[in-house]
Amino acid sequence: MKPPAMTPPAAQRPAPPPPDPAGLQPKIPGVNSMAVAGLIFAVLLPPIGIVMGHIAKSQIRRTRESGSGIATAALVIGYTLLVCVCIGIPLGLSAIGL
Repeated sequence: MKPPAMTPPAAQRPAPPPPDPAGLQPKIPGVNSMAVAGLIFAVLLPPIGIVMGHIAKSQIRRTRESGSGIATAALVIGYTLLVCVCIGIPLGLSAIGL
């Protein structure tokens, strides 16, 4: 039977590895914030949501963040609402005789 392993005293233990030179943790890519903002603006102000959706798609391709589906949804909703407004306003004005 072997004797139990002895742990070395604290003075003899190896030092922990030094921290990252910049002191930062590796960045974990998350959801692109421009995509989220684009989705919100696509409902409130479609032209701004469309621009933000295109910017988000470009950023997502460059940075590999997630949120491509959100940016696509912002574009679809923004373009759809913009077309509805562009068709709806003239139809509404013609219906009331203006």
